Amino acid sequence: MSSVGGRLSSAILALTLLLTAIRVRIAIATPGAERLASTHQPVTRILMRNVDFRIDRNIVFHINYLRGQLSSNVASEPPNFDDKRSMVIDVDAAVIAITTDNLADILNNYVFAYPEAPITNIRISSDKGHITQTAILHKSVPVPVQIEGEPLPTKQGAIRLRTVSVRAAGVPVKGLADLLAIKLQDVLNLSGRGVRVEGDDLILEPNQIPLAPRFRGHVTQLRVEHNRVIEVFGNGAVDSRDRDHVPVSAPNFMYFRGGVLQFGKVSMRDADLEIVDLDPRDPFYFYLDRYNQQLVAGYSRTTKSYGLVTYMPDFNKAATTPQIGPCNK
Repeated sequence: MSSVGGRLSSAILALTLLLTAIRVRIAIATPGAERLASTHQPVTRILMRNVDFRIDRNIVFHINYLRGQLSSNVASEPPNFDDKRSMVIDVDAAVIAITTDNLADILNNYVFAYPEAPITNIRISSDKGHITQTAILHKSVPVPVQIEGEPLPTKQGAIRLRTVSVRAAGVPVKGLADLLAIKLQDVLNLSGRGVRVEGDDLILEPNQIPLAPRFRGHVTQLRVEHNRVIEVFGNGAVDSRDRDHVPVSAPNFMYFRGGVLQFGKVSMRDADLEIVDLDPRDPFYFYLDRYNQQLVAGYSRTTKSYGLVTYMPDFNKAATTPQIGPCNK
């Protein structure tokens, strides 16, 4: 009986060693599994109300409302305020306005900003719900063109400029396709830069325009008011439940919750950061490139749940705002 028990114990020990060896081999053969898990970044939810979000020296997005999430396009790295190209804002719902001048800036400085671009010197104006673009089309000789159209959302969430009239050197032409075919049929391939030609219409694809940070979302409504193009993403509706999670109730703010945020020497895990406008009489003017200037001119408070509420002046007021705090506010 004892010899049987001994043989059984030996068999169990051998089986245990075999299974251990198999597990070790699997772990060695698939080292990428651990790396894959470690590269996963938790989601940071983002909420904005009444924010003039400055993209660069000229372009400002007038954000009435935005709900979405912030992520990084750099593998294994969190979104970093000091590297705006690492930041991607995926919009669930929003109402964002942009001036026609800034829309022209986007086309001139981002979409057509490459050597030998076929179209340059774009200017945009609006009237009665339509927008008019003037530009220089580069053929064998430069030709001034004028395109009038009505902006409409597409089913894919892009923006269609439905062409109403086209003029080249002041002379009406049949349509955009006839005009652009002279130069662009073979060389204009802009689908990866946020613009393409579809028949006689121009299609703007905001998700592909190489801005930083990059905004991605589904445009569902468009309207033109007072030289502004107003874009509605998703249903554009304010969710009243959003304010239940914001530490401080304020008319103008940005709130980041969850995931990891990097700014300066600070790495904030399980992020809980609200940035509040010091002067709520006008929209909060925030410039990501100079956020530290606004940060230094304001002050911060830690919440009971170890979150952070930062009060900032508008960017255009930060240089003249004395450094303040709760005691001398």
